[in-house]
Amino acid sequence: MKKKILILGGSHFIGRNLIEALISINKYELFLFNRGLTNPGLFTDIQKIKGDRDDETQNAIRSGSWDIIVDLSCYYPDQLRKTLQNISFSPEKYIFLSTCSVYDNEGVSQSLRNENSKILSCNEEQYFSDDLNTYGARKAECERLLTRSKFNCTILRPALVYGKYDGTDRFYYWPYQVRTKSRILVPEAGKRQFSVSYVHDLVKIIIASIENKIANDVYNAISQPQTSIAKIIDASISKMKRNPDLINLSSRFLKSQKVNEWWDFPLWLNSDIFTFSHSKLLGQLDFPLASFTKSLDDSFKYYEELSWPKPKSGKPDEWYQKLDSLL
Repeated sequence: MKKKILILGGSHFIGRNLIEALISINKYELFLFNRGLTNPGLFTDIQKIKGDRDDETQNAIRSGSWDIIVDLSCYYPDQLRKTLQNISFSPEKYIFLSTCSVYDNEGVSQSLRNENSKILSCNEEQYFSDDLNTYGARKAECERLLTRSKFNCTILRPALVYGKYDGTDRFYYWPYQVRTKSRILVPEAGKRQFSVSYVHDLVKIIIASIENKIANDVYNAISQPQTSIAKIIDASISKMKRNPDLINLSSRFLKSQKVNEWWDFPLWLNSDIFTFSHSKLLGQLDFPLASFTKSLDDSFKYYEELSWPKPKSGKPDEWYQKLDSLL
């Protein structure tokens, strides 16, 4: 008899890749719980439970029984509290997709932090807030709720996730610049270090947890602990055989122009502390993570299928042109 897996979320980026992989394995009976608003035409052969985690439709979980729960869509502690209350059975494992945004960056100077590093607290205001600035605190509280629960759990903390079906296109922004621009503005020469997670690696890690190939614990689900905008640009230049002019913008200039980290220039952070060790995870896996080159090759194939649409991330072209004119 096939094990039953309930996936909370599942019709968007990470979930879509996960479900495609699980279907190809053909070892599990899959159930999806979501609002049915994103890509409702996908996975018509999978049993679906339509519901919103903020209302009473979560009661639908109470009437079912699954071997594994994979939670991809929880962003608020109260959502998780309701879900845990509505589980009336005893699943073998609850797999929770968290984030490296749970780490407390106050006063931190070291790089490659591990899972024992301090995470954020969450006060009452943050607990119920929908402000993006409270995202990490809310996820950290979700982790605490789950670890205090009666369920066996695996908590995965990816960094920025990129690859097929990525709707945020923050990673994609830089290959797109290489492909379409003869002159590219690059913050701090693109040398700042950060961690990234390739979506197909993350999917394999989730499946390894489903198959009990990694222990119930907390893991930094990281593919590349230390990469950079420069590395992405260089790899893109090599693959596309392009030769754009790269215009370095100093941190002093960026601050003088009130440029926002991460948002105005996707992936730019004026620090090297947003790097996280994956040594603990590698000690559990029985397969290699994809090389950076392989992940880019696969991602570029997907971008080609989409005909390289203009990214939504970053500022309008006119904003960058204005910055360029000040140099």
